[in-house]
Amino acid sequence: MAMAAASPEVSRAWREEVFSSPPRRDIARESKATTRLPVLVPMQGCTFYGDGGNEHVALLLLRHLQAIGIVKRFKSQPFYLEELGGPSKLIPDILVELQDSSLHVIECKSSRFVTDAVKERFALERQCLADLGFRFHIWTNRDKVGQPISSTVRELDRGFKRPPPYETVNRITASVSSRTTLGDLLVNFGHDDVIGAAAVCAIHFDLRRQLHETSAITLLPSAEYQDYFFESRHVPDGWWASLSH
Repeated sequence: MAMAAASPEVSRAWREEVFSSPPRRDIARESKATTRLPVLVPMQGCTFYGDGGNEHVALLLLRHLQAIGIVKRFKSQPFYLEELGGPSKLIPDILVELQDSSLHVIECKSSRFVTDAVKERFALERQCLADLGFRFHIWTNRDKVGQPISSTVRELDRGFKRPPPYETVNRITASVSSRTTLGDLLVNFGHDDVIGAAAVCAIHFDLRRQLHETSAITLLPSAEYQDYFFESRHVPDGWWASLSH
């Protein structure tokens, strides 16, 4: 599904300033040491901090989606809503620009903390941003930052930090066919090298499916990721109720 670019109401100058400036809120200084979780983003030459586990998973996922060519750039704690005429003192969790130039705001929240006050804030934020052409998303531990995605991207992060030698990656890639499974590669190359090859995007498995020995291995990432993570659709009111239980 092709997605339209962001509204011209958001100026290029504003967009460039936001992505080139430090986060508006410095989680590294303001959050407890047990909740601030760093994510190195080599393609942007910086480190972002996730404020808790859900946001950390979101940043790891976005880094991977950036590496496979869906995400152009992203930023945690990106801007104050009042910069765009919205309510004061509110900062979205993450801003994402896709390769198609569309802008997406992501709020990360554990479903058990979706209170009436949070619902009211998100509704206000959604409307403010929609008027300017942004897509608005809520990623919770029941979907985009929940299992099995959470475990998979954390596993990829370990491989990202300790990638296998170039020669090993080439041998793994050369061994992949249309019938290759994760189990096949684990037998021949071992867990660390296989996960490392996936972390550097030499091979791929579906992030949305629980990993097991019969998981299919491919040389190209899923063509469904952009729609799955960034599609815009009407969210029924009943969805809020489902998050609260």
